[in-house]
Amino acid sequence: MRVSRGVDGNDRAATGPFTTALALCLAALLAPACRRAQPAPAQRPVSPAPAPQVAEDVPRAASVDASAARSATVIDAGAAEPILLSATPTVSAESAVSGPLDVVAAPDGAVVVYVVPSGGRRVDVVARRVGADGAWSGPPRRLRTTTGPITALDADLFQGRLWVAWIANPGGDPAMEMVNGEQIVVALAADADLSRASRPVTLMDYRAQPVGRPWETPSVEVRGLALGGAVVVSIGPSQTCVHEEGTDHAERVPCPGWSEYTIGVDGTHEGGTEGMLAATRPPWSLTRTSTGVVGLVSDDHISTKTHLRVIAGLPSPGEGTYFHATGARLAFDGARLVMIADDESTDVQERRTRIIGWGEGLSFPQDDGMWESLPPVTAHTLRCVEGRPVVRYAWRGGSIDLDPARAGACFDLAAHLPSEALPERYPALAWTGRVVVGVDPEHGTLHRWRCAGNALREVP
Repeated sequence: MRVSRGVDGNDRAATGPFTTALALCLAALLAPACRRAQPAPAQRPVSPAPAPQVAEDVPRAASVDASAARSATVIDAGAAEPILLSATPTVSAESAVSGPLDVVAAPDGAVVVYVVPSGGRRVDVVARRVGADGAWSGPPRRLRTTTGPITALDADLFQGRLWVAWIANPGGDPAMEMVNGEQIVVALAADADLSRASRPVTLMDYRAQPVGRPWETPSVEVRGLALGGAVVVSIGPSQTCVHEEGTDHAERVPCPGWSEYTIGVDGTHEGGTEGMLAATRPPWSLTRTSTGVVGLVSDDHISTKTHLRVIAGLPSPGEGTYFHATGARLAFDGARLVMIADDESTDVQERRTRIIGWGEGLSFPQDDGMWESLPPVTAHTLRCVEGRPVVRYAWRGGSIDLDPARAGACFDLAAHLPSEALPERYPALAWTGRVVVGVDPEHGTLHRWRCAGNALREVP
């Protein structure tokens, strides 16, 4: 594994001690907050904080003098220096969308993050605000120019800080080579108003060889932490796993790898990669709770053995529990962490809700980290409550509402919305406070829907 500035052409990163700011950042997660048998993890490298000045990859006529526009943002992080933000230039609103995109909710609307071509193999990572009424608000702003193509992208806005993470494949054509070639995982921070952004933090730079291709598609997810840090999970380089089942001796075999990273408030980061012997999916459904950030990891060749993994916060990172389910996804309603999944215990798969014991308002001890298995879901509906979309899962004797306006709630609206709620599937949706917005990934056009009755109606 190589750790470098690869995608942005900067010098290779040197290792150094990780600051105490991370501990302060994770401790703050004890307050409610949010929006969305394996080998031991590899040694965790630590990278230094990004330099205080933004360095564009190529000269731009529209570039802003970074020294004059340097951010004066102060983050209460003890002795650690905060991530420094510098002014972002505006770009044309006519630029064609090329590559993955994400839509995230903001207190006064939403933010759309997307990729546009910039000439040759260069691409721009661009963000644009959406107002509460679902219309574009202000010009698009370029967060970074880098080497593409970008094959996966995810964003999160938390406590006034926008985090964007992506995977670039500068060594080949992803349509032909899938995820072979050089894979570079990058993240950056920006103000919620998009006027300033940090220089990127390169989390991992590695080669994915054909013989050890870990995944069919690239994947990355990011969630912001209190006091300005973030966690990122992504595909990673192939590992070597020990296979013992059905053999007289342990066999070492190539296996897919996945990586997790924690970025401190000063831009330093640490992370590691571990192998998954029979993985079918990279980590997904990264969700913030009142005590930390958790995600799901599938580690079974038929995708029924799923591991709930604590990425940051409490209980200690790495702790979790295994369960057998398919099609699982997480949501935090502000008090309880719920998993909706297809239970494989019956011939006819039935959706079941499982509530983790690390939230509040639960009727059993919370110190064992076990799931409470509830009866099959009998209803999965969309309700309009005071004009906003609320997703309800109901079962015999109970129900849970996923309300985008509830304090501390964190869930992916696109993943939990009933299939019949919209005529087409949108990979990313966000509630602006008045409407639901989504972007057509093929054409880059903005769509919006208003909650009427108990249905979503598109707004012209």
